[in-house]
Amino acid sequence: MGGVDISATGYMIMDGGSGYSSQTTVTTTDFFNTPGVGGATATVTVDVTGAITAITPGLAGAGYVAPIVNAIDPAGTGSGAQSFWQN
Repeated sequence: MGGVDISATGYMIMDGGSGYSSQTTVTTTDFFNTPGVGGATATVTVDVTGAITAITPGLAGAGYVAPIVNAIDPAGTGSGAQSFWQN
């Protein structure tokens, strides 16, 4: 069976966490490290308390089988965010 072509059309935030800086970004990886997967981009909106309030899709990417969304805060202060990938 070939890879399943799944691309990002949206993100659902279950918990925005706290303490994230305005420089926070998200990355999307594939749990199974499926060959040829990639390309998804998104921007993050953080409120004054440091909670992630929105993840806006950019490029959809392709080939994801089990996508994982990671919030990366270069300031190292954010924690607790949880998000689902929607396709």
